[in-house]
Amino acid sequence: MKKITLASVAATALAMPVLGFAVAELPPARDTGGTGVEPIIRILNTVGNWMFGILIAAAAIYILLAAFKFLTASGDSKKIDEAKHMLTYALVAIVVGALTKGIIAIAQAIAAGSGI
Repeated sequence: MKKITLASVAATALAMPVLGFAVAELPPARDTGGTGVEPIIRILNTVGNWMFGILIAAAAIYILLAAFKFLTASGDSKKIDEAKHMLTYALVAIVVGALTKGIIAIAQAIAAGSGI
């Protein structure tokens, strides 16, 4: 199991530069000299979107690995328990990803001064 997890993490890490070069052209430069909270909100959105994407991708990988473990368990209770734990971890990753989006929305509302 550790070999499969290590291999999937290594493959994802090696694929990241390829995904970075997938953009056909760079977007135009934005004016980042704002004096209000707009730059902070922009940074919060960027960080939140990245965290959400990474957590959902990790959850999807863990769900697939857990499904593989369930299918190959052949009635072995130890492997079934490991698969259940993996599904629990995937669920936790999804919940944390959703909370990330919610916490960022609350922080944006507070930073903008509109309250919650």
